[in-house]
Amino acid sequence: MENIVKVLKYIDLINDWVGRVLSLIIIVIMFFAAYEVVMRYFFSRPTIWVWEINSHLLCVSGAFAGGYALLTDTHVSVDILSSRLSPRLRSLLNLFTSPLFFIFVGSLIWFGTQEAIRSISVGEREISTFASPLYITKSLIPLGAVLMLLQGIAKYIREYKAFKEGE
Repeated sequence: MENIVKVLKYIDLINDWVGRVLSLIIIVIMFFAAYEVVMRYFFSRPTIWVWEINSHLLCVSGAFAGGYALLTDTHVSVDILSSRLSPRLRSLLNLFTSPLFFIFVGSLIWFGTQEAIRSISVGEREISTFASPLYITKSLIPLGAVLMLLQGIAKYIREYKAFKEGE
């Protein structure tokens, strides 16, 4: 059991670190958008790259946000029913609904990987003047889903432990 606790802490550490570091992407997006506004409206020299790069950065931050949201319990949930349950019943409900999460994340990993492989194989790029590579962004989506899966497994193990201890 001690080894499992160590692994769970490492999963938490990885998702915490990734979430904190990649949250800085939002600041980069903000500066790029401000730069675009200044260039466009004050110097009449709009860029061809800002909005395209910002969309890639936003996609990357979204791809890696799932694991961090699970870790910090900040994901959206409807707790009208579950907030009224005892901790043990809440754990049981979470354990019962977890397969839906695993099916979703497994599908995201499977289909995301297939799309990333296809995108890499054709060297997919945006259809624009800037033509930034799409395969980089598409390759990061299944990686973010793997981190979310690992955090979901950690959460499941903790819920199971909480349920068993509630007996």
